[in-house]
Amino acid sequence: HPDHWYRAEFLPIGLAVMYIAHAFYEKYLQFVSIRKVEWIAAVFILLLFGQEFYLQYKFSAANANMFSLPKEYIKSYEWLNQNTEKGSVVGSLSPVTNVELSLYTHNKIFLPGGGNSLAPTDEIWERLMVMAKVFGVPREELKGAVRNGNLYFFHDFYRDRSFDTYFKDSGRQISEEEYAAKFNVYAKRFDNFRLADVPYKLEYLYFNPKEVGTWGRDPEKLINGLQKVYDDQIRIYKVSR
Repeated sequence: HPDHWYRAEFLPIGLAVMYIAHAFYEKYLQFVSIRKVEWIAAVFILLLFGQEFYLQYKFSAANANMFSLPKEYIKSYEWLNQNTEKGSVVGSLSPVTNVELSLYTHNKIFLPGGGNSLAPTDEIWERLMVMAKVFGVPREELKGAVRNGNLYFFHDFYRDRSFDTYFKDSGRQISEEEYAAKFNVYAKRFDNFRLADVPYKLEYLYFNPKEVGTWGRDPEKLINGLQKVYDDQIRIYKVSR
């Protein structure tokens, strides 16, 4: 948020601290030597930072898995770096997988995020529906996938743009009318889907069996034209068109 901290936090907290410090000085500190005040301040700062370092250490030890990659993910990303051409395009419906592919491999992703891409929203919708079809997400489940990935797919496109709403929990709500229109397109246009009809470059598919459900199913069982080139908990398919 561009001005969240100084508008919502720094000013009221700063004023409160100044008021308390002044009252404390008037009542106690003006009668204490400057040397003693310096020592009190130094001890307070050391205790404060010591406590924060300790709490951060405890938090990091307890949540280390949240900030590290499982070995099977690391191996699959290394395989992509070693066995695919730099800049080749990998498809996945999962927002987390797409982010990690961007971070840890030299590949391009088929489904970009709305917050860091110049792709127009209509194109992201189309790419999203291609991935949904490839990974076998039925029409009735697509709404849940879009809702779960709304922030990644469209960022702030569907956010309330009225005055001063960015700092309120207004959410990113896609209207039911837009859902209906997009899902009708999904049902009709992708009824007889073929990889050869995809208008965008797509060379590999990345499938994580742990994400079965919201982010689809094994594409090998759903569409033709796939060659399995990696299978070690994670599955990677080469697309033949």
